[in-house]
Amino acid sequence: MARTNKDAELWQSTLKLLQQGERNLTYTLSQESGLSRQQINNYLKRWIEEGRLERQGTSRKPRYILKEIQESYEIDLTLYRDESSIFSITVKDSLKALPANIYNILQFAFTEMVNNVIDHSGGTLLRIGLTITATRIQLYIADNGEGIFHRIQRLLGLSSPQQAILKLSPGKFTTDPTRHTGQGIFYTSRMCDLFFICSRSLIFTHHNSNSNDRLSETNIKQEQGTIVWMELSRSSTLTSKEIFDRYADEKDYSFSKTEFSMRLALQEGELISRSQARQIGAQLVGFRQAILNFKNVDWIGQAFADELFRVFQNEHPSLRLIPLFTNESVSQMIERAILDSTPKDPLA
Repeated sequence: MARTNKDAELWQSTLKLLQQGERNLTYTLSQESGLSRQQINNYLKRWIEEGRLERQGTSRKPRYILKEIQESYEIDLTLYRDESSIFSITVKDSLKALPANIYNILQFAFTEMVNNVIDHSGGTLLRIGLTITATRIQLYIADNGEGIFHRIQRLLGLSSPQQAILKLSPGKFTTDPTRHTGQGIFYTSRMCDLFFICSRSLIFTHHNSNSNDRLSETNIKQEQGTIVWMELSRSSTLTSKEIFDRYADEKDYSFSKTEFSMRLALQEGELISRSQARQIGAQLVGFRQAILNFKNVDWIGQAFADELFRVFQNEHPSLRLIPLFTNESVSQMIERAILDSTPKDPLA
């Protein structure tokens, strides 16, 4: 049965009635929706098969409750080195009951994140957790390795683990280019409603509701390892193909478009220097379009704007920089830099 807006509306009505303690669910839903009791029963049967509902009571007086699934696993990585096998022996069966679009997203997300653990973390233990409620799916993957940000810092000789975020965010960075494209974290974060990576004291977060990335610190410090948390609505109609297409070139379908949250590059709350601009520009080389999200950036310096929107842009004319969510002050500084890059008419 294909999913429609009517399906989503009926499910939301069902949730509301169950939360109110409704006992005669079939009758009430039929009255509210205008569907027959048989049609309502078909929906209820499907939702039971999908693991959303559980039926109790007798056939004459059935009672429906919201069903929640909670699972946890520990995998010895000295025994298992294949993400597909780990997927099969852990969460696959529970995810199979979900709609195909959600299953495909979570299968991609799980295998990409577990593959990162296997190939990069240096860890020996993998912890996996899955929670499925009537409204949401939550999946976490944790390892006991070096920690993703500190590993990148060490391998690249960066001055701080925070700088690793600048590498990861646009989506083409990997420490092993012969075996990886570096796109897994980028695409996974865009497929999920909420995505975060926690390592040591740093948390990198992406919310799909505002397409913005955030870096924060916590007082709770891990001694080692990385935790990846993913969350997706059970009523999501998003498909993995939509996300791949959104960032693909229209001609050759290559990964050519990216997004970058400018506040990730803030130093002491400011974007003022040419070196900051060059750091950002270096991560955008190889793309044809980059959306620069200036949300929560109040001001940028003249040197920063000039370096990114004049110097860097002139050096990479095939790359289109698209600033979004700029306030008046930021917009003026960007426009000034663009104007300075425009060839002047000697006769004017």
